[in-house]
Amino acid sequence: MRGHTPQSCSFSFYSAYVELHLKFANYHTNIVLIEKNGKKLLETEINGENEEGLTDRSLLDMENIWNFINTADIADIYKVLSRQIKYNTAISE
Repeated sequence: MRGHTPQSCSFSFYSAYVELHLKFANYHTNIVLIEKNGKKLLETEINGENEEGLTDRSLLDMENIWNFINTADIADIYKVLSRQIKYNTAISE
């Protein structure tokens, strides 16, 4: 996502014993704040569009994806894919 405007999204969760706050910036995998019961466990500065420290997406082009599809041994990735399918199904229900 080159050229996008930095964005953030915050979530708060509450139970009888825990108050949890999470903040994500730029990407759904970029957690910049974790706060539990008022104590900051993680706080990272949001550096605009700086992608340092984020997931390497350099191989996510059609050529590399096609190569992976045609050469990957399903047994090597079965557990990860099964878990992800389970999570995505739960989210969609």
